[in-house]
Amino acid sequence: MLPTKRVLIAAVAVISAASFTIIAFSRTADAIELPPVAQELQSFVQAERATAPESVRRFGERVSERTPYGAADLRASRLLARGLGVTRANAYAFPTAGGAVCLLIDERSYVATCVPHLHDRFGRIAWGIYSGSGVPQTVYGLASDVVTSIAVETTMGTARVRLIGNMFHWQATPGTSREDILALMVTQQDGRVIRVALSR
Repeated sequence: MLPTKRVLIAAVAVISAASFTIIAFSRTADAIELPPVAQELQSFVQAERATAPESVRRFGERVSERTPYGAADLRASRLLARGLGVTRANAYAFPTAGGAVCLLIDERSYVATCVPHLHDRFGRIAWGIYSGSGVPQTVYGLASDVVTSIAVETTMGTARVRLIGNMFHWQATPGTSREDILALMVTQQDGRVIRVALSR
């Protein structure tokens, strides 16, 4: 995950499905087709396109310049959710020419990741954890169409995670530390429940 200019994140987890590597790219004026991973993200595909806010434009530039995922297609940006968490943040997503879908939570700064694949051993989800000034421990990410529900396992018990189409978001109660957040329990359409450890 790329760092932000203004550091919101106190702790960011390794993204389970993929993380960034730095390389350059060549821009293209051609429209970018949706990547293969989008085939299992139908809520993302069907969401209405939205004008990318400044945070999305800045992250798109960083993706285009510093990752192997190619040019960010901000013309295909989607608004996936509104009013998330204590700061009432919005969630956006956009595809890249190199085959990823990038998710951004527009917090007081922003947190974001790009996902080229969703793997079975991670429950076909990609996740991250962040917190910051005025923002409690927060779990977020993308989930395949085969995921029907997600719960978070903490040292205090289990809580349901808000699943909105293909993205998910959960905020802990005040006083919860990163060490208290243990795993995600991912339920799929075939009834399987996969425990995804949220290792640091």
